[in-house]
Amino acid sequence: MRHHVLTFLLLTLAPLALGQLPPVAPQSTLMVAPPPANLLLLRQKFEQSLAQETITLNELFAPHLTTLETSAGAAGDYALALAASRRRTSLHTETQELKRLLAGGSALTLYPADARVNGGILLRDGTLTDFTSKASAVEWAPARVNLGQYEIELSYTLLASTATGPQAGPELKLSEISTLTLASATLANAVSFSLAPSPVSPTLLRATGMITISRPQPRFRLELVSNASALPVAVHGVRLHPVVPTPAPAGDPPSYGLDALADLKKQHQERLKLAREPVVRDYMDMLNSLGEKGAGARVVAAEVKRVQKSLLAPVASSPNTPVMNAGFSVLQDVRYVDDPANTGDRFLVEHEGQRFPVRLIWVTAPPKETSDSRAMKLTQERFKIDPLQALALGQAASEFTTLYLKERPLKLLTRATPTADGSLLALVHVEPIGLFQNVLIDYGLAFVDRASGEKSQDGERDKRDSIEAGLMSALQEREKLAQNAAVKAGGWNRDEL
Repeated sequence: MRHHVLTFLLLTLAPLALGQLPPVAPQSTLMVAPPPANLLLLRQKFEQSLAQETITLNELFAPHLTTLETSAGAAGDYALALAASRRRTSLHTETQELKRLLAGGSALTLYPADARVNGGILLRDGTLTDFTSKASAVEWAPARVNLGQYEIELSYTLLASTATGPQAGPELKLSEISTLTLASATLANAVSFSLAPSPVSPTLLRATGMITISRPQPRFRLELVSNASALPVAVHGVRLHPVVPTPAPAGDPPSYGLDALADLKKQHQERLKLAREPVVRDYMDMLNSLGEKGAGARVVAAEVKRVQKSLLAPVASSPNTPVMNAGFSVLQDVRYVDDPANTGDRFLVEHEGQRFPVRLIWVTAPPKETSDSRAMKLTQERFKIDPLQALALGQAASEFTTLYLKERPLKLLTRATPTADGSLLALVHVEPIGLFQNVLIDYGLAFVDRASGEKSQDGERDKRDSIEAGLMSALQEREKLAQNAAVKAGGWNRDEL
């Protein structure tokens, strides 16, 4: 028996020992079919989401490594301090590389699964179908988009009917829309697509156009303009490719009339400055006569500095920003101050050596203590949770605020008049994320509260202008997205509380 086994092994292994390998199948039989387009889109979306989450976690963890490095060095544990320093440097390098890759990701994809549908449109097998009437439209609200010009690529399938003769395909329109009434009336930022039918079996087709994005957090609407032939169209997705401007060739001769234009601009600036000086000085006198004290005095002082600077700066064509029109003043380079009394929406900050409390405007976070009866009542009503769950969520919101804002430079857009407890009402802006109110809402750690800090001294709610109404509408839109997300977070995920 042993002899037969040895004979079999020799016959099997001898050709391999002599270099006689078994024949390889032809290459054509080993080729693997490329993955489906939908799978590639899902994979790209997953990788982008994973990169963004990794960046957020790295930035939250880095301050703890700094603290560990400092404390270990003070305690004489230099090996631990060195390890913490190296890890922090590694995280910083990784984060910068991820940011570079995300910024270099040339296209923004609007996926069918992320769209809000109207007018009978359906989501089938990863495509948007049943564009049947002029009420048929879908909308997307991506988190953030760089401003500028984009080339639009619309992927679709459209099969020609069996009727003879030429057929006119449907016409779709993609536009950037705004929640502001005035902006919606004046915004003409849209591109139309005349879709060509495919004469053969359904084939993935593409139509292109150009659009200019004017807002960092835009909303897009894709709607049916016409479909006389009633051909069934299926939209697979929309991609926005940023257009990189081509630099002008060196040595081009200057255009005629530029010198004269420069002289006219200079004269215009001088005339505007002369007309502006008395108005600005009157405004300075009014500011100095306000007599604000405490936190309110910080806002007035910041406004005085801004006005003094504006007298020396060139006159801009549009000197008033939307924030100034909305009644806010700006405090730059503000720092979060760790304090036991801090909560998710009310905390201590430091600006130019002075400390004062800040209250997030238009949002409310769950309370840390039962004494905050209003926040407790609203939290239970909005999140549909009991008091113990509300307190636990309030503690989580407070810790999240501390971790997120600590050691970051902040910009406050504030009201001049403090609240009854001395807090400044503020929009807190974190570079390069944006409003901290948005972050809390996205993570289910706060909810929109129109009345939070909105009452004036006479007890009547301040009137909102169009800019302020737009900011409020954007917060409410984010809350709806967080509340209806596939994977809910914070207070919206009651199963995890």
